[in-house]
Amino acid sequence: MPKIIKELRDKILFETKKELDLVGYDSLKLRNIANKCNIAVGTIYNYFTSKEYLVACILGEDWKCILDDSLEKIKLSLNFDEVIKVIYEAILSFYYKYKSLFESYSKTSDTTQTNFLSYHIMLRGQICELIDCGLKIHSLNCGEEETKISSELLLSCSMHQDIEFRLISKTIKKILEVNYE
Repeated sequence: MPKIIKELRDKILFETKKELDLVGYDSLKLRNIANKCNIAVGTIYNYFTSKEYLVACILGEDWKCILDDSLEKIKLSLNFDEVIKVIYEAILSFYYKYKSLFESYSKTSDTTQTNFLSYHIMLRGQICELIDCGLKIHSLNCGEEETKISSELLLSCSMHQDIEFRLISKTIKKILEVNYE
């Protein structure tokens, strides 16, 4: 069994993130990452089963930071409108940060369709948790299905700039039966 060194795993992630920013997903080569880390390519596979998984780990770490930051902002929100805005902006910033990656990944990966649904459901669940937190902080109650639909609406509409945030917020408040402006 290979020896796993946390610092090396972090270095691989760091170098991959830099390379990903420079060349994009399509041109990302594990051989280049290995060279930058002064290791053999096979060593990367001791930490990450594939290029796809390595990139998914980077996305996961960034998304977790965004979730943590959003939760802190939600705790400080003055009303439920701010909660919706925080979540909307978080999704939007993540999407734009990795837009080119998502586009190239969907063109090149055979497993995209297989993994998409499970990733989507996971993201929707995390957004539900943020909405639930905001509802509790502002002493509002809502059903699980309404929260799920609202999180789906936020997830989908955040990436479509042809729908105004004001309309998204208004619709979510109707779904959740939140009756204040």
